[in-house]
Amino acid sequence: MKMGRFEGFYLSGVLNSFLLFCNGGTTSRYVSRLEATADMPLDSDVFHVERSTAYQPWIWTVGSHELDFAPQIGETTPFKPFKHRYRTLHRSSGSTEQVWYSIKRGPAYIIVPASYSAYGKYTPEYMWLEQEFPKVNRTETPWLIVLLHSPWYNSYVYHYMEGETMRVMYEPWFIKNKVDIVFAGHVHSYERSIHHQYYEKFEWTWFPQND
Repeated sequence: MKMGRFEGFYLSGVLNSFLLFCNGGTTSRYVSRLEATADMPLDSDVFHVERSTAYQPWIWTVGSHELDFAPQIGETTPFKPFKHRYRTLHRSSGSTEQVWYSIKRGPAYIIVPASYSAYGKYTPEYMWLEQEFPKVNRTETPWLIVLLHSPWYNSYVYHYMEGETMRVMYEPWFIKNKVDIVFAGHVHSYERSIHHQYYEKFEWTWFPQND
C-alpha cells in the first residue's frame, strides 16, 4: 500500500492542550502568562494558531469545551462560538452541520463525527454518517480514518466510558467498513489500544471477536 503524504493538522482536544507543546516551550510559557490573567478570554488560543491556520488546513472536531451551552446567561445555541471561529468544509460532504463532516487529504478519507451532538438513530448526524461509508474508494484513499473527541475506549479515571453510547451506535459500522484508525481527544492522558475487530460483552468481561 502506498502511504502517500498527509498535509494539514488535526486537533481533537482542547486548544490549550495542543499549544503547550508548540515552539519548543515558548508557546507554553506565553500561554501560562496569559492564563494567569483572569480577564484573558480563551479567544487568545485563536491568536496563537492563526499563523498556522492561515496557511495550511486544520481539521477541527468539536469537544466538550466547544459546546458552550449556557441557558442561565441566555446562550442556548450549541457550538455558537465554534461555528463562528472554526470553519469546516461540511457542505462538500453533504453534511448539514459544520460540526460533523468528512474530508479527503492525500491517501486518507477522514470522517469527523460530533461527540456532543444528537447522534441517535434517524438524527441528521446518523443519517449523514450512514451515507458516508459507501463513498469511500480504497483505491483512491486507502486509509479510512475517524476523528472524534470523546474516546470509546479509555481506562483513565476521568471521562471513563463517556463515549460508550456513541460506541454502541457506530462501532458496528466502523468494523463493517474496516476503519483503519480512530483518533480521539478529551482525556488528558495518552493511551493507545491494540488492533481489534469487535468486542462483545459477556459476564462483564470484554472478549475480542475475529472478523
